[in-house]
Amino acid sequence: IGQSTTFGFYRDNQIYINTDISDGDSHMLTETILHELIHHLTGAADCSTEFQEFAVRIAATLARASRA
Repeated sequence: IGQSTTFGFYRDNQIYINTDISDGDSHMLTETILHELIHHLTGAADCSTEFQEFAVRIAATLARASRA
């Protein structure tokens, strides 16, 4: 059975980042910070409708801002 890597998690008002991606300016680091920030802002669980809707709202806002 395959293993998965946890790149970050949110618990008790803290975002934790896996040290394998914490050094530098990687795309994975940015994605992980944004992902865990959504947990902080919404309190929503992974794969929940609330989490996904918030993520889509952020993407739409960024898309509109990039056209301005």
